Amino acid sequence: MLGGALWAALAGALKTFGGVNEIFGGLGLNFVATAISLWLIFGPWKRPGVASMSGTEPFDTSFWLSTFPSLRLSPWALALAILSVVVVYFLLQGTYFGLRLKAVGKNPRASYLLGIPTWQYMILAFVLCGALGGLAGAMQVTGVYHRLIPSISSGYGYMGLMVGMLVNYHPLWAAPVALFFAALNIGSIQLPIVLRLDSSLAGVLQGVLVLFVLLAEGARQKYFSRKAASS
Repeated sequence: MLGGALWAALAGALKTFGGVNEIFGGLGLNFVATAISLWLIFGPWKRPGVASMSGTEPFDTSFWLSTFPSLRLSPWALALAILSVVVVYFLLQGTYFGLRLKAVGKNPRASYLLGIPTWQYMILAFVLCGALGGLAGAMQVTGVYHRLIPSISSGYGYMGLMVGMLVNYHPLWAAPVALFFAALNIGSIQLPIVLRLDSSLAGVLQGVLVLFVLLAEGARQKYFSRKAASS
């Protein structure tokens, strides 16, 4: 979590002080983080006498998260995911800090004129998101693979971005939609076997869903703006 928070703080600094778009800044930093991880896996942490792509040595079993019988799902990971959703929802909807944070996100200029320290809140937003991303990565390492491998993230960060856009940044809706996307990913493994379809169809479906929702939201906003202008 600490590593994710610090890395996200760099993206926040690029956005706040350099005017760099958070998506492009985060994408660039992701390449750097991936390069560092690959250097560790293929270099200092490489398993002796084993192919590099297999990752590092398995961690001690004391660091493994327990899982349900016959499943690879950890109850600890599930509980932490639910707790994260509840905490984020309460933070945004039930605290003065969350109110200020949403105000800064919607209109930084107006928030600054009202006396809100905008750059501090923007950095804090990045730090909190990075900490949650670090927590998700820790769950992957300790609950699924039990070691560090090159493809451990599997594009989950980009999927999270799609989920956020799909739910229009409502935290309570993020959990079921993320679960639906996860089911699509898992189901895509069976597509070539059962239906003789390419497994990439799941990614296409996810992209189409996000595009449809964004177009519908844009059309809705345009309709209401025209209605307000005519009245």
